[in-house]
Order: sequence, then structure tokens, then C-alpha cells
Amino acid sequence: MTTETKELLNFDEMFLGTGEDAGCLHLESTSDIELARREESGLLLSAEAEKFVKLICLHGMLPSEAYEQAFAKIDDFGNIIKPSAPAYQARLLLRLPEIKDAIEIQRAEIRSWTKTEAAEIELTYRSIMMSPESKDSDRVAAGKALSALRGFDAQPDVLASGATITIALPWTPNNLSLQPGRVIEHSTEDVNT
Repeated sequence: MTTETKELLNFDEMFLGTGEDAGCLHLESTSDIELARREESGLLLSAEAEKFVKLICLHGMLPSEAYEQAFAKIDDFGNIIKPSAPAYQARLLLRLPEIKDAIEIQRAEIRSWTKTEAAEIELTYRSIMMSPESKDSDRVAAGKALSALRGFDAQPDVLASGATITIALPWTPNNLSLQPGRVIEHSTEDVNT
């Protein structure tokens, strides 16, 4: 029994015409390719690529670690085979517009889960500040955080740029100079009597 391995076409070869076969290479510029990819709206992502995106967005992994976990294979003996050059491969993967779009979609979904309004945060800080059960250090930290949230601790831009401060006094100050020290010649016995 003869088994022929037929190489599967990838997205670029099938839909974008970048293969070497006859009839391919019909998209000439990179803008044509990007437009065709956007029209397909994420058709390209494999299960590994989706896992890669989720590991980055949901678990906060570095791209190289996420690539190692997402694209690792298990051989016939149950050994895990990690991909070679994961940092380089992850960098190439992150440059693809489909991956960028998937990451942005995932992050937008996460942001929608964690919508917290500034009013809720302010009420939480105030409740910590006013609570008699809170430690003093927690009250101070909550007060600092609340003032930072409200912008009370912001420095004016003029002072941050290194402006000169001039103070006009209504009098002329005397120069301070060293006065020669006086020696008091009294004995301690005179003081005690």
C-alpha cells in the first residue's frame, strides 16, 4: 500500500494566489493581499493560533511562551515536542493582520467584562477612608489614590518645565554672615549660688 503525502494548501495559496501553480500570483501588491484577508474576516486562524491568542490575552503570557504551549505537539510515545525558535515564530505570527485583529477582538471582549466606572472606584476609596475598621495606612493609601484619581496631586505644567520662580519681598533682606562668637567667662560656681 503506497501512501502519498499531499501538501495541504494554506490560506495564502488558496485564496490569495501566492502559490507557484498555474493561475496563482493574481494578487500583486501587499495592499491587495491585506484587503483579501480582511474580506475573509478571520477565516485563517487555526486552533493553535486561537490558543496562542487566548494565552496572550487571557493568561498574560509572553508571546514566545504562548507559542510554545499552543504549537507543541505530542508524538506517538506521549512526549511533548516543543517548536523550534518560539520567539522568532511568535514574532512572525504577531505580524499577521489576522492575529492582530484576533488579539484586539479578544482584548475588547475582556474590556467589556471588566467595565468599572470611575464613580465605583471613587466610592470604594471613600468607603476605605471613612471606615473605622480600616488601618490608618490603608486610609492614607486610599486618600492618595483618590487624589490621584481626581487629579488633585497633579503638578502644574509650568513647574515641570523648569521655570524660574521669582519672589518679590517688600523689604531688602540683610546678608547673613558669621558673627564672631562671644566667649562668656563665668564659672559654673557663680551660676549655682
